Amino acid sequence: MDNEAIVKALDDLRGEVKELRLHIVGDKIQKITGVVDILETHRKEIYGDEDTRHVGLKQLQETDRARIVSLEGDRMKVMAVATAASSVVAIVWILIKAFFLK
Repeated sequence: MDNEAIVKALDDLRGEVKELRLHIVGDKIQKITGVVDILETHRKEIYGDEDTRHVGLKQLQETDRARIVSLEGDRMKVMAVATAASSVVAIVWILIKAFFLK
């Protein structure tokens, strides 16, 4: 190979490296979204962003789980109160029936 071919091959490689870097990192001026931008966007969606106070999916999932547990506890309390009220009404009815409605 002569020197011109080597220089041309090096120039081609530099161009390919520059293009690869552009697609990996991205360029906001040329409106090219890079792989790093995509990964950062996904990270912000999953874990949130403290700078913009964006809530991520992980935090939403934890909040929803806590709310479900809280609602389940409320449901159990309502069932206990309803059972107790029903038992009191049944006992009062049995006492009225036994002593007053002979």
